[in-house]
Amino acid sequence: MSTTRVIEPTLVTDKAGTLKLGDEFMFQEYGEGGQYGTFTFHGHVLTDDGYEHVDCFGGASDPKGCREWRAFAVERVVARAKPTSRVRRAANARRLADKSAATG
Repeated sequence: MSTTRVIEPTLVTDKAGTLKLGDEFMFQEYGEGGQYGTFTFHGHVLTDDGYEHVDCFGGASDPKGCREWRAFAVERVVARAKPTSRVRRAANARRLADKSAATG
């Protein structure tokens, strides 16, 4: 059984506003007093069976942490991590576009 995936380059949320490729955002773990994490937005994925999630890369940047690819439910995106400059966001978006063009 195959599921069709559509990857959108932007996501509009009530809490974080509009996220574009390369924007950094925060998410919250489930549970009471859940921890926050910082990730870079890589796409809003929609499937034909109605499921949606956010593809991202990041995690803890300290030596004990592990930066990795993750997928989160859209409702777990809670805020932008910090303002990003247009230059930095554009550079991240170009890098992501080049990487996706080379892989697929």
